[in-house]
Amino acid sequence: AIKNFASEVVLLDIKEGYAEGKAMDLMQTASLNGFDTKITGVTNDYSKTANSDICVITSGIPRKPGMTREELIGINAGIVRSVSSSLIE
Repeated sequence: AIKNFASEVVLLDIKEGYAEGKAMDLMQTASLNGFDTKITGVTNDYSKTANSDICVITSGIPRKPGMTREELIGINAGIVRSVSSSLIE
């Protein structure tokens, strides 16, 4: 947003209210940081990402004690696959 890279940014999360809160935090810094990008947050509403030029997926779980990297990548690959499918629909 600060680099005027996008006119609109949509934050999406599965946790109720999380993306909305982050979007509000970012929008409150707009005048301080000199950007006018529209930032919105949504919970599980992939329709808001329609016609996006770029989608950045940061979904995944952290590695737990005793978990191998192979186990972690298997779980996180499934999460990214699910998110990607939802973005495509």
